[in-house]
Amino acid sequence: MAVRIFEPGGAYQRMLYDRSDGRIKLNIIGRAFPAEEVLPAVGRGKIDMGVAATPHMAGTYPLWSWDSVPGTLSSDPIDGVFEGLKVYQDPRLLELYDRTFREAGCVYLLPNQWGESGALWSNKPITTVADMEGLKLRVSGRTVVAAAEALGAVPITVAEAEQQSAMVSGVVDAIICGAMYGYQIGNQDIAKYVTPSPILPGYTASVVMNAELFDSLPADIRAIIREVSMEMAEMNASAIVAELLMTEVMLDTDPNIELLHFEEGEEELFTQRVVISLQLWLEDAGPDGAELIKILEENRAEYRAFKIQ
Repeated sequence: MAVRIFEPGGAYQRMLYDRSDGRIKLNIIGRAFPAEEVLPAVGRGKIDMGVAATPHMAGTYPLWSWDSVPGTLSSDPIDGVFEGLKVYQDPRLLELYDRTFREAGCVYLLPNQWGESGALWSNKPITTVADMEGLKLRVSGRTVVAAAEALGAVPITVAEAEQQSAMVSGVVDAIICGAMYGYQIGNQDIAKYVTPSPILPGYTASVVMNAELFDSLPADIRAIIREVSMEMAEMNASAIVAELLMTEVMLDTDPNIELLHFEEGEEELFTQRVVISLQLWLEDAGPDGAELIKILEENRAEYRAFKIQ
């Protein structure tokens, strides 16, 4: 993945240093903790700042993994990234996140979007919801399993490291894996088709800072960190979209794989079928879940309604 928040000499480090006239100096030490341990490490003050892989902690903090719920964002990978970014920029979302992340001892700074994760890599064409019927689909996670069942597929649990061999051996007919990541790991060698879908529309980590440290900083420094973080979120989204565009070109020109898309009207039907996933997520997300979905739906509708007069 080319997009990284914490990189020695990278944009985030440089922007914070320049905007603060050298008062903010990030000391980047590499991967001090596994991804799933970054959030508690920051919250306890073992490190000051980090990129928390919040989707890995969906069982503990489901509220922060809304964009990986089937049907929440567009199946078009580029639209999905920008729809998600618009939600993450909403002041109401930022306020909700800041309050809930503080419960873990952290201050939320910005989303680290990694793009869609829901492309269907298969050995049969998938362009309609009906094509999902009876499909042996490698899945993981409560909401995705529920979505697969609602679509008529047969969910099968296979370890991530074994999913490609499961495809080759016929244990599964298809696997869910982002188009960009899937191409990087060679899924085009074990599948004939790839179809972007909204079954796992987003994967977004969270850049966080220790709350006690953040609150101890001068007001102007806190403001600079907030400002730079929001600018970095936009830069990150644009970089991811650039990679997605390159991936689409490679998929279009690779003779080993055929890039397909859902037929007109099928994505809407898809989203209607998987509404059970959202219901399950709302049960897990707690009292803030309904407000977050309201923010999502309003921003998504505004994004999709955009027209140049």
